[in-house]
Amino acid sequence: MRAAEVPHLKISFVVPRYGTEVVGGAESAARAFAENLVKLGVETKVLTTTAIDIDTWAHHYREGQTTLNGVEVHRFRPDSGRSAAFPEFSNKVLFLPRSTSLDDCKKWIELQGPVSEALLEAIATDRSDFLVFYPYLYHPIVYGLPRVKDRAILHPAAHPEPPIYLPIFKEVFESARAIILQSQAERDVVNKTFKVGATRQLELGLGVAGPPNDIKQRLSKYKSEDPPYILCLGRVDDHKGTTMLSDFFTQYKERNPSTLKLVMAGPIVVKPPSHEDVEILGVVSDEQKWELIAGAQSLISPSYFEAFSIVLFEAWALNTPVIVNQRCGPTFEHVSHSGGGLAFYDYPTFEVVLNRISNDLELRKRLGELGNKYYLANFTWERVIKRYFNFLIDLKSHGFDFVQQEPSPLA
Repeated sequence: MRAAEVPHLKISFVVPRYGTEVVGGAESAARAFAENLVKLGVETKVLTTTAIDIDTWAHHYREGQTTLNGVEVHRFRPDSGRSAAFPEFSNKVLFLPRSTSLDDCKKWIELQGPVSEALLEAIATDRSDFLVFYPYLYHPIVYGLPRVKDRAILHPAAHPEPPIYLPIFKEVFESARAIILQSQAERDVVNKTFKVGATRQLELGLGVAGPPNDIKQRLSKYKSEDPPYILCLGRVDDHKGTTMLSDFFTQYKERNPSTLKLVMAGPIVVKPPSHEDVEILGVVSDEQKWELIAGAQSLISPSYFEAFSIVLFEAWALNTPVIVNQRCGPTFEHVSHSGGGLAFYDYPTFEVVLNRISNDLELRKRLGELGNKYYLANFTWERVIKRYFNFLIDLKSHGFDFVQQEPSPLA
């Protein structure tokens, strides 16, 4: 579809932070959607704060309007960021989230930040066809979405974590006029938790870009000179399962001596204990990332909580097989649908899976090819953005006077 043929459509994305420097699954996905819609000729803008640091929400970017990769960005200074009292209060609230009073929920949202009355006013006065809120957790979404609920589309990026069960999110989910979901697992969580059966829903996933052509051509002949390794790509943090993975791998090496190593690449939040066979690189460049994926025997995602997991598809873009945590619904769902990897549940299954995949070159090749086929058929940006655009045009053309849950592309 050429830009000149695209029906006129105006979309505003609402996210708590936005920029090329922002490293975050939901925010990066929102930026990718916005930039790909612009390429189709959709009039797209972003309403956000000037913050970049999720731990403080401190003022960072210049206030006002700018343009980033074709997207019009409007930034508003936070009135308050994340309070020093938030961690302690959050532990109390999330111990029994369903039993939390609405007053405590409101306090939790405000202490978490970012709070910006100017951003809320911009949301309320925006005249786009649709306002897209991404993700569900933060103050601008909780207090902004109900103000424009007739035009509100929610990308929750939800998984079964304690905050989703706080009563305050009931209005957020049930006010949205359409919900965009990244997997069947996310759809199940949302529909079991909220009364959204009469809400238009689309199970879309995310688009994933493979390596740029120049890097891809070079990597087609690339062979790692290092010892064999499995790769964990993303934030190094207890919440992402990396300490558990390091412990499992250390135990594995004690029971299965070899030259195999575990390499972790990404921002370091909680560093696992040191071990001679565990290499923690920290943040790497985009080119280094693709080199690491290309050279790995497999990519491993140990996280319990993922809404989609872009890194799986980046691995499959280079025919690299994956290993996932079976307790994580979306990643296990992708492996089950694609046949592009294996899953572990506990240490014994981890050992079995790692032995299978590290000792069988033909198995690795077959899994990588199946993953690549699944990626190309469903989750390139070209495929995803067309489904998204058609969904938005259908909403605009027919209004919201009907209920329809769009099928998964895999149904």
